Amino acid sequence: MSKCRYDASEDCNNTDCLTCVLDKIRGEIQENINYNKKMNYQGIVAGLLLALVIIDKYKTESEGR
Repeated sequence: MSKCRYDASEDCNNTDCLTCVLDKIRGEIQENINYNKKMNYQGIVAGLLLALVIIDKYKTESEGR
């Protein structure tokens, strides 16, 4: 078992550590999207959805290596 080089507290089990970190970031953004949808802040939601698209783009690229 190895520690993630991006987050030494996280075990990445010899998988791509970047994917682990991007998943954590994505999860936090998704929580914010859910909250802002409830508050009807559509502009913020649109920006956060764009952030998810960008994260998914880099996640896909890192998985292709």
